[in-house]
Amino acid sequence: MKDRTSRNSVSLSWQEPEHPNGIILDYEVKYYEKEQETSYTILRAKGTNVTINGLKPDTTYVFQIRARTAAGYGTNSRKFEFETTFSISSENSQVVMIAISAAVAIILLTVVVYVLIGRLVYHLFYTFTPTSISHWGFDEHSELNIVGQ
Repeated sequence: MKDRTSRNSVSLSWQEPEHPNGIILDYEVKYYEKEQETSYTILRAKGTNVTINGLKPDTTYVFQIRARTAAGYGTNSRKFEFETTFSISSENSQVVMIAISAAVAIILLTVVVYVLIGRLVYHLFYTFTPTSISHWGFDEHSELNIVGQ
């Protein structure tokens, strides 16, 4: 048996039985959520493939198939388990995207602030030498008058 799963569907395909008891009229596909065997669904398929829609996301389902001829039903296949894929709803995905965008913005802003503060501190404390002061017309013997004192 081959399968293809999505968020809310499972596509199955299988081979005809090797020794059918006559011409196969259709197939019975029985499925249920794992651990919920008493609550099952049965559908009929004309061919050897079927897509089952309306399933729950991120849920394991159990499938069994049997052929029907004019003589009746054949034996059930072994049980096959397939899991639908996990999906975030569109509303939840928008919230997640907004949260991620806000976190990235905060991180970038923090980096920019640290870089700017780092440059300012470096400029004020490590490039402010007596030589650079003398370029402004001061020397080491000049008095500094602070306005208001």
